[in-house]
Amino acid sequence: MQREQAEMMPDGFARGRDGLALFDPHRSSHLPILPDQRQHFHEAFGLVFATPFPCPEMLPAYAAEPDVTVSYGPVDAVTDPAYNGLWDQIQFVDGNILYNRTGVARAAVRDGNSITLQRVPWVPDDEVRHAFLSIVMTALLPQRGILSLHASAVSAATIPHRGQPLPALADFVESKLVQA
Repeated sequence: MQREQAEMMPDGFARGRDGLALFDPHRSSHLPILPDQRQHFHEAFGLVFATPFPCPEMLPAYAAEPDVTVSYGPVDAVTDPAYNGLWDQIQFVDGNILYNRTGVARAAVRDGNSITLQRVPWVPDDEVRHAFLSIVMTALLPQRGILSLHASAVSAATIPHRGQPLPALADFVESKLVQA
């Protein structure tokens, strides 16, 4: 699929054929840094996250010392993407991950304990939260040594094949990890 050609405007945003403003991944100075609101503590994957926004999809946590701190701040542009999709770009830099969701936000995932988000100002909180919960958290987990699998991958491994049940995917992965 070809990326849409866009006309660059003086404000640092690009306008596509449909007139929609697209995020310019080569400029970082045009996005404001939103001040942190009060911190919200959530738990997922056995980790406590301190975020500047509520995440009703995660369990509430009551901890003074979070495992992962999420904050708003400047994030470098993705300049040499390892993955360059239509809306998503990912770059690996010195063991850290830069992520760009076109028109929504950028994220820097560092050392398995820090996430910095730089959002497009007019984007609804739900879209920023979705990018955080899907791609950004998925990028953080391997940095902490956590293998995350989508539930559909685990349930698909238990579907019987020709009358013979398949071993659960978790058992398979565990056996491979023990062999390593």
